[in-house]
Amino acid sequence: MTRSRFGFTIIELLVVIAATGVFAALLGSTMRPDRTAVNQAANGMAAMVARARLEALRTNQPMGVRIDPAIQRAFVFVDRNLDLAFGAGDEPLASTAVTYAQGDYRAVRLKATAATTLVFDARGVLRTLNGTSSVQLTSVTDAATLRTVTVSAQGRSAVE
Repeated sequence: MTRSRFGFTIIELLVVIAATGVFAALLGSTMRPDRTAVNQAANGMAAMVARARLEALRTNQPMGVRIDPAIQRAFVFVDRNLDLAFGAGDEPLASTAVTYAQGDYRAVRLKATAATTLVFDARGVLRTLNGTSSVQLTSVTDAATLRTVTVSAQGRSAVE
């Protein structure tokens, strides 16, 4: 008498469930929305720094990036008074302001104790008063999710 076999054995079902669990764990750790938001914000900050440098070269006048963690805001500005800081007489460039902790970047915070100003001279070389040339961005929900945007002395930005 022959037996026909229909369905799965318990071993086959356990193997499929275990494999699914492993794949879900691997995918869940790499596809977290807070990590993605911090990566996007860090790449955006690096692009903002690159834009300030390129604008300084293009217009032949000092340009800067003002990063203020107190109000969670960053923007590019023209350093008209040549004081390597954002102040009276300096003008922000239109459509360069980015506000963190709300809107598209509501899951991202600027992590710093004081405001940072990065100014590029007309040759695109970084000039800064406080010597700080890096900015950290972190997640609101997971402090371990941290990206640092570093600016070299030559004015090149990189995300670490």
